[in-house]
Amino acid sequence: MEEVLEDLIRSYREPYLQKDILGISDLSSSSIKIFEHVFLYAKFYKITIHSNVLPGFQNKICQVLKNLVLQDLTTKSGLLKNINPEIFSSYIAYAIFGLIVEWVNGNYSYTPAYMSEQLIGILSYTTFIT
Repeated sequence: MEEVLEDLIRSYREPYLQKDILGISDLSSSSIKIFEHVFLYAKFYKITIHSNVLPGFQNKICQVLKNLVLQDLTTKSGLLKNINPEIFSSYIAYAIFGLIVEWVNGNYSYTPAYMSEQLIGILSYTTFIT
């Protein structure tokens, strides 16, 4: 489980490695590695989502994602105005995990690249909602 979580962290951070500040326009489907990570550990995620073999592990995944978002916000303080960083990081973490759950429940019917494109599209769309 620790190996999976360590790889999840590496995969999440991949697009940020060469950037101080990462904008949505800087993202490409090839730069997002989190869905490749999930696909690599497809059986693990399927078991995690569909059974009680690893109780609480879904929450652990979301907590890891939340902490990653929070770390990014902490190092780039001032990016959010009037938004609680804890609430914002929870929103992002559970949104990403929700995409993973839907993908697993759909039996990985889409490629990791397609899922990455969808994530970019969703992030781009939500920034334009007024």
